[in-house]
Amino acid sequence: MKEARIWFEKAIEIDPKYALAYAGLADTNSWIYEWEGGDKADLEAAEKNCQKALSLAPALSESHSSLGFVLSLGKKYDEAEQEFEKATSLNPNNFDAYYYAARSNFARGRIPESADMFRKASEVRREDFQSKLLLGQCLRVLKKDANEIFAEGIELARRQLKIDPTDKRALSLAAGSLYDIGQKEEAFQWINKALDLYPEDTGVLVNAAGVFAKDHNVEKAIALLKKVFGKGFGKRDWIERDPDYDSIRNEPRFMEMVEKLK
Repeated sequence: MKEARIWFEKAIEIDPKYALAYAGLADTNSWIYEWEGGDKADLEAAEKNCQKALSLAPALSESHSSLGFVLSLGKKYDEAEQEFEKATSLNPNNFDAYYYAARSNFARGRIPESADMFRKASEVRREDFQSKLLLGQCLRVLKKDANEIFAEGIELARRQLKIDPTDKRALSLAAGSLYDIGQKEEAFQWINKALDLYPEDTGVLVNAAGVFAKDHNVEKAIALLKKVFGKGFGKRDWIERDPDYDSIRNEPRFMEMVEKLK
């Protein structure tokens, strides 16, 4: 994400009135805030860049979806929802608006709405494995059969891995879904490969902990989470609803780490 930020900043240097670049820069600031420590300055920079994008192009859908993302990270969920709705009214094919809205709804406990948004995101971008796999997660929370959706998402992740065998998101996110549909051996092959390639990556560590927690390997899950939650990284509102952690939810060490999260 930090490399992406550099490229967006270069685009703005070339064209200071390029609203889409400001929206993209805001998204990178938001992701860095979410996954690399929660520095308030990153969130403030994200909002500043959103406002710049909106001042240049108020009818640009991406400006509104980026602002919705920022607001959701600040737990201003109602305001975020208004921005996501504005974004999709301007462009019904704005994938990010549906995807971020889905994540926002999940974080605030609105799981049916989250499932609906992930489904719409997957319809807009049919090659995307993330929205499909996260839709399956929502269905799990709702006690509905998610196997078919998981299988579709895993197949999309396989296609991505043919393009890039080292894609950390495909490896780590799909590993959990492989476990959920009973393909445990392959699940551990994928997650161990992700850990070997990216031993300090926050997203990989969180997803890996989820796989080991589902396998009731408490010590391994806790050890991985210490590298993330122990530093204060992580979204508490999401974690409190993520079924991957159900087997360790009453583990005192897990509870202590979660309690310290923002």
